[in-house]
Amino acid sequence: MIYLTPFACGVDAFVLEFIERRLKEQYNMPLLKLTVDEHTGEAGFDTRLEAFLDMIG
Repeated sequence: MIYLTPFACGVDAFVLEFIERRLKEQYNMPLLKLTVDEHTGEAGFDTRLEAFLDMIG
């Protein structure tokens, strides 16, 4: 699962931990967390997505 969120300074900070724990415990599913803001570079996303796909593939 890929979780894309704007800068996590609100409810996301709590909810994301819950979602990640649930995915691991009940479904054994990996989670890629991507946090974006206006300063986020595209190259970093490409690298993280590539690594995640290699990990699950």
